[in-house]
Amino acid sequence: MGGLCYHRGTYCYLRSCTMKLLGVCIILAACSTISLGDPDHNETIQCVIGEYLWCDEAVICHVECASNCTCTLDDANTVISNCTDGSVSTSQVLYPAGNVTCLDWNGTLHAVVKPKAFERFGSTLETLLLGNVGLDEIHPGAFSGLSSLLGLALHSNALDEIQPGVFAGLSSLQYLFLYNNALDEIQPGVFAGLSSLQYLSLYNNTLDEIQPGVFAGLSSLQRLFLDNNALDEIHPGLFTGLSTLEILYLSYNKIHEIQPVAFSELKGLHGLSLNNNMIQEIPPEALVHLIQLQKLILANNFIHDIAPNTFKSLRNLTYLNLENNKLSVLYSTTFQNQTSLVDLLLGQNHLVHLPPDIFDSLTNLQTLNISSNNLNQIPILSKCTALSTIIIKRNPLMWITREVFVGLNSTTQLLVTSPTICCYAVSLPCINEDTPSPFLTCTRLLTLDFLRIVTWFAGIFGIFGNLFAIYSRFRDRLQSNKVQFLLITNLSISDLTMCIYLIVLLSVDAYVDFFPANSELWRKSPLCRFAGALSVLSSEVSAFLITLISIDRFLAIKYPFSGRRLGTRTARLAVLMIWLVALCFSTAAFILSGKDSNYYRISEVCIGLPISRLKTYNSTQSRDGYLHPYSLYEVHLDPYPNTSMMLAKYQCTYPLLCLLVSILSAS
Repeated sequence: MGGLCYHRGTYCYLRSCTMKLLGVCIILAACSTISLGDPDHNETIQCVIGEYLWCDEAVICHVECASNCTCTLDDANTVISNCTDGSVSTSQVLYPAGNVTCLDWNGTLHAVVKPKAFERFGSTLETLLLGNVGLDEIHPGAFSGLSSLLGLALHSNALDEIQPGVFAGLSSLQYLFLYNNALDEIQPGVFAGLSSLQYLSLYNNTLDEIQPGVFAGLSSLQRLFLDNNALDEIHPGLFTGLSTLEILYLSYNKIHEIQPVAFSELKGLHGLSLNNNMIQEIPPEALVHLIQLQKLILANNFIHDIAPNTFKSLRNLTYLNLENNKLSVLYSTTFQNQTSLVDLLLGQNHLVHLPPDIFDSLTNLQTLNISSNNLNQIPILSKCTALSTIIIKRNPLMWITREVFVGLNSTTQLLVTSPTICCYAVSLPCINEDTPSPFLTCTRLLTLDFLRIVTWFAGIFGIFGNLFAIYSRFRDRLQSNKVQFLLITNLSISDLTMCIYLIVLLSVDAYVDFFPANSELWRKSPLCRFAGALSVLSSEVSAFLITLISIDRFLAIKYPFSGRRLGTRTARLAVLMIWLVALCFSTAAFILSGKDSNYYRISEVCIGLPISRLKTYNSTQSRDGYLHPYSLYEVHLDPYPNTSMMLAKYQCTYPLLCLLVSILSAS
């Protein structure tokens, strides 16, 4: 078992130890189970030798203490049960012959450990497992005489206090597990004499304050886990003497302030996790001594500003997570010295602007996440030649140039929201959250010269043709049928509005050379809204009028000699209703497009007709940002916490209309 059990002269890995402590074990030998609390009998506890996945041989003592009793480990050979009814029973513990190196007490003890409880094992015991057995109290001197003990597991119990002297004499102890208890205070001197301790786990307790000097004397400590407690402040001098510490977890606390000299003693620190606290500011002096730091996690805090030289001394930093804070501004020198940085996560902040040269020194950067900010432009990334993943989605990007992504030959994915951004990175694998518009173009609004010529022809001749039709109808109105005059004249007016719509699009196409650069502005502009309203008005009026004309012709053919005809008054009322209904639709489109900036997000030509609908498939990875204490170095850190990728496809509502649109907008 990792670091705890001795195996052929070497120690197993720490991960092995963790799995053992979590109960991942295989017991190959059966052991007897004794239920204590019967006042009439003195029982015998038969301990047996069991083989575990990570420990060749361990002595297993299984005890079930009655729910109304408290069992006391008086010494290594006796377990005394005191019950609420006043009865007392004693059980003799029988161990297998030979030296015991690994001892596992499991079951439900509800126990108090008395002084010298394990003294009989002397210098042979190397691993003692008392996790998850309901320990209430441990008396000072309980582990005296265990001079060879390497690992002690007291996790997942009911301990609310540990008195000084409990660990006295454990000069060889390397691993101490105290997580998942109810500790609210640690007194100075509790860890005195543990000069060989390398691993100390105190996470998931109720610690609200730790006084300076508590960790004094832990000169060999490498990993310290204080996460998921109630700490609100890091006192100066708390980590004095921990010059060998490599990993420090302080996440999921209530820390709101970091003193400038809080980490001044931790010059050998490699990983620091401060995520999910209430930190508002990082003093530049707080990190100046962490010259060996490689991973820094500050996500899910309330940091609103970072001074320009805060990370100046962190030249070995490879991973920096500042996601989900309140950052609104960064400076040109913020990452000036981070030439070793590989992963930079700045998503879910309030950034509105990034200096043009902010990433120029990050030549080894591989992952950049600036998603979910308020950025309207991003700096040129050409000097970050090692970039493999770029996440810029969920930003209101308005001003962007094709030079931003030039030279990024190592990029394997670019994650964006708007499909038009992909037009600036045609050589990169681009993944967009929004469904591409059927009118999406990466050049001009109308991509084909032939299509442009035909549209100009249709628009100009349509205007003149419809004006001539209106003129001729008014000229001959006295000689023509009044109903036909009314219907055809209004149809010409409706077609005329569609020609005006085409001229608006053609003017934009002629004025804008590279359309993606102005796509967002165009779709949100009043001119696009006006053009969209015209298209709705023309299409609705034309559709209704053609229907009305068809009804009139049907009646004329079906009943040629009867009086079944559309009267002038009926036709006028019908035409008036058609225009009123169409005006309501077009006015609603104009108003709604002003309130919803994404109203025309699937239509570069501002068409308000429902020619398509989105069919979305969500593949969501949900992570709470919590890194398990054993994972900072042993598990690859996912650079995409709290992310959701949307893959969308178009499904046509009106196939013939979609086919026509596809032909007209083909590129």
